[in-house]
Amino acid sequence: STSRRHETRVPIVEDLAPFNPTPDAAIRRAVDLLEIHSEDVVYDVGCGDGRFVAAAARAGARRVVGVEADASLAARA
Repeated sequence: STSRRHETRVPIVEDLAPFNPTPDAAIRRAVDLLEIHSEDVVYDVGCGDGRFVAAAARAGARRVVGVEADASLAARA
């Protein structure tokens, strides 16, 4: 599988909501509820450190896209 990272720099608004990581159990539950299949494309806007998109990819999604405005969080993803 090939991985392509597209980076677009946008002005950051200082008053964005703080990063509050989603608990691992909640990510697992969300992935279970979504019943992800091999033809699915999963988007996560405000993906933080990318744990949900990584879980969706492991669950078999054809493609995952994470969008994060905070460059330091995007770098961790």
